[in-house]
Amino acid sequence: MSYYFLCNDDISYDGNIKDHDSVFIGVGNYGWFQALYEAIVVGNKFKSLTALDSNPSQLEFFKKVYNYILKSNTREEFIGNLFCGVFVNDKLTVDVDKFRAIYGLNAYIHKYGVVIDDDNLVGGFSKYIASPLSMKLKRSEGLYVFSAGYNHHFLSSDDSFNAFKVAINNIPINIIEQPIEKCIQSALLDDMYLHNVVWVSNLFSKYFMDKNTKLTEVYNLMESYSIQVAPKFPEMRITIMRDQRKKIAISESFGNSYRIMSVHTKAFYKVAKYMIGKNNVEVTNVQRWINNQKGISKLNRCVMMHPKEFKSSAMLFDTVVFHILVGHGMVKKDFLLLCKIACNKCKRLIILEHNSESPDFKGKNIGLSSSELSSLSPIKQEFVGGVSCSDRNHVFVIKGDK
Repeated sequence: MSYYFLCNDDISYDGNIKDHDSVFIGVGNYGWFQALYEAIVVGNKFKSLTALDSNPSQLEFFKKVYNYILKSNTREEFIGNLFCGVFVNDKLTVDVDKFRAIYGLNAYIHKYGVVIDDDNLVGGFSKYIASPLSMKLKRSEGLYVFSAGYNHHFLSSDDSFNAFKVAINNIPINIIEQPIEKCIQSALLDDMYLHNVVWVSNLFSKYFMDKNTKLTEVYNLMESYSIQVAPKFPEMRITIMRDQRKKIAISESFGNSYRIMSVHTKAFYKVAKYMIGKNNVEVTNVQRWINNQKGISKLNRCVMMHPKEFKSSAMLFDTVVFHILVGHGMVKKDFLLLCKIACNKCKRLIILEHNSESPDFKGKNIGLSSSELSSLSPIKQEFVGGVSCSDRNHVFVIKGDK
């Protein structure tokens, strides 16, 4: 039942991608919550959260912390719940018997919190002090101090704590009991058209990379996704968050918001940020695309259908995406009828369509104009640029009836 109760990672957000629609994936230690808070503070808007670890005991502790945050009304109450005691005016009282029973850890009282003694821990910290207090205190009586970060991160104030509690309560969370090298690829590809913020703690330190050579493969995979461009896919935006004390060289490709991406990738980034739910369909009248993808869309949690199949299907969806239907030959009358059918089958309809008024298509009778789409009463509309113009495609978001 060995696991880390707290961590002593130095955490900040140093990526240059901010204020983006994002997903958060990270090692499920206590630092996960601190890293997530820092990523939220800079403006990232998270659509899903993932905690992963190969250690089931670490994930059980993660769930306890998550639930303590949700049930606590103040940061002091949270610290009291976390340490099985009472925390008032920076003074901690611990019920050590309750602490041992709940966490299954060998622990005893210390003036700064509790000492945890576990010879089976990976990483060289068999004995350390777990304290609610300032993270500036690194060692005491020869022992490392692992802090809960009171007065820092999501515990900076009651306002920051309550804002963080509201945020995580409203974002879907996934918990994966696997080592990062076995699940990171599928986790990234699940949301390849959203900005992926990845918390790796100290896994990319020399100690762990020497211990587990698979971690180098994880790093190289993430770097390739952040560098490659069409015809190589995916073209992703990834920000790595890590223990700032472990200064390995991180490629500048991570978190590069200015990287030039293909027209296809830019369009799907726009579409993905408006998608909701886990039961989605991409409707395309290019059968070759459906065959090549074996009916599975590159968009998040999404299947593919031809308009004829979609029209006859009795299935209901969270999000329906129309992928350049008129631009690939559907007549306007049939398109508008299909829009009505789609609204009866979904919570949200997203139309990605060529803009007939853009320099790429003007005078070629390809796509639809803004005025032609405005009759559908969109709740959101914007353009997606092409190679030589900023308005090649429309993205129209329409509220469905379900």
